[in-house]
Amino acid sequence: MFDDTLTALAAAKTITVHRGERVIAVKITPGERQAGQIGIEREAASVFRRETITGSLVPALEKTAQAAMLVYVIFRKLFSADLSRDVVAGPLGILQFTYMAAQRGWSDLFHLVGMITVNIGVINLFPLPPLDGGRLVLLAYEKIRGRAPRRKVQEVVIMAGFMLLLGVILLATFNDVTRMFF
Repeated sequence: MFDDTLTALAAAKTITVHRGERVIAVKITPGERQAGQIGIEREAASVFRRETITGSLVPALEKTAQAAMLVYVIFRKLFSADLSRDVVAGPLGILQFTYMAAQRGWSDLFHLVGMITVNIGVINLFPLPPLDGGRLVLLAYEKIRGRAPRRKVQEVVIMAGFMLLLGVILLATFNDVTRMFF
């Protein structure tokens, strides 16, 4: 329903706004940003109910799996250029999101902390040598070949992975700074 509303608004040239007794026609001008362009955002409907630990385990695992798949989908869209690199946030962006979530309440803050935790866990399993996933790849290579790669090869591969990660960190920090000041 909300997505249909956004689609209809994107096609509209003007919208009618009711403010008290007044009715105002507001012209919509498309911009570069997509989310929050005209100040409309989805209101999450939260439902709280008591559950036992075992009763909450399955929904918790489902939510965690959904969050992990979201990380995969976002990275796939980033690398296929279906999603702008401008959406990548670094430490300053995470601080801003944490502040906004904390202002909305404990539930939003805990949800964000959970999402960050899942993101870090999934990213840590990427097959880049400085990360645990890269270490698993090297161990699999050693198991298949019957010996570890030469020390120099390991060092070069780890350094290349580290440089790639450093590039992502710099991109994210650059995005944070430009979002905050420009």
